[in-house]
Parts: sequence; structure tokens; C-alpha cells
Amino acid sequence: MRVKSKIGPKGQVVIPKELREEFKLAPGDEVMFDAKEDVILIYPKMNPKKFVDELLRIVKNKKKAPPKIDWDKLYYSQFE
Repeated sequence: MRVKSKIGPKGQVVIPKELREEFKLAPGDEVMFDAKEDVILIYPKMNPKKFVDELLRIVKNKKKAPPKIDWDKLYYSQFE
């Protein structure tokens, strides 16, 4: 999905409603910025409770969880 927003006089950017709803972003949530070549990427930074809740939701839908989970790799993969 590609949407447009303007940069305000203080350098602020409003995340469009469609994206806030899709990624379940709320006021006070943190985001991560990353620059790759000529592109700026914005990632939602999940708080630990929200992350675990999402993980459990995924695992519950599987018949068997993976035998070993690399928690650091799994958590930080959302920022790659």
C-alpha cells in the first residue's frame, strides 16, 4: 500500500489512518526509522507484551510450536 503525507513545519509526518489501522498503531506507540540508499523506512516498534500476544496468537494456530525459538532473532527481525 502506498499513501502520501506531508512533512509539517516542525519536521513531523502524520501516519495516514489506513496504515495506523492496518498496523494497529495508537498514540504513544513508538516507531523505528531506517535509511537504505534513497529510501526511509518506518517500522512499528512492538512493545514486549504486544509482541508476545501476537506470537502466541500465531503459535496457537499451529499444531506444534517450533522446538527452539531464538527470541532475539525473532524480535529484531521486525526491524530488518
